[in-house]
Amino acid sequence: MARVRSRRGGHPVNRDDAEEWTAALGQSMTGGWRLVLLAQRMGVPAALGMSTQEWVRSIGGYVRVEIDERREAARELVAPVDQGGEGLSQREAAAVLGVGQATVQRDVSDPDGSPAVVPDAHADTRIDPDGSRLPRRPPVIDPERERADAERQARSDLYTGICRAVQTVGAYGGYADIDALMAEFGPDELDPPQIARALARDNLTAARHLIDELMVWQALP
Repeated sequence: MARVRSRRGGHPVNRDDAEEWTAALGQSMTGGWRLVLLAQRMGVPAALGMSTQEWVRSIGGYVRVEIDERREAARELVAPVDQGGEGLSQREAAAVLGVGQATVQRDVSDPDGSPAVVPDAHADTRIDPDGSRLPRRPPVIDPERERADAERQARSDLYTGICRAVQTVGAYGGYADIDALMAEFGPDELDPPQIARALARDNLTAARHLIDELMVWQALP
């Protein structure tokens, strides 16, 4: 087997090794959306005060994949968990793949535009046992669960704001992190305009109130 030497005089490599390395790299790159999904679920972008799209762009951007591969990924992301999917909404899947929601909607549809056999977990249709498509049954609304979900989202949104506000407070008070700030300031009320002021300009008072509100949320059951 012929060996190829790099132009800069590096170690020679034969074609079989080169093809194996290329295939391994290709698998890593085309599966990059799985790493984005994992980071999203871990809350990495939110902890840095970024959306998923902003976070991916900060590390070099999305890796482009072939259309068929993207469609397969989209269907896996939106398919219900009990069908082997990830159970994401089309909007969430779009953020993971770096495409628009309309693209995901097309990707999970048949060529004629009808819903695919593997449905979106949040779609408006369901597949009957005989194969026909029927309107999806209305979900059972659990007020307590909705309240808990809303509180979790509020905490997440507030933490994102905190991460941005820390730089503002740190510039004045020399605090290194959120824990150091929270150790000094007690609970207080906070309204949305205060959040906006804390994020919009160097406003130490508003940023301190932002820290206070985080403590209130963390104390919730």
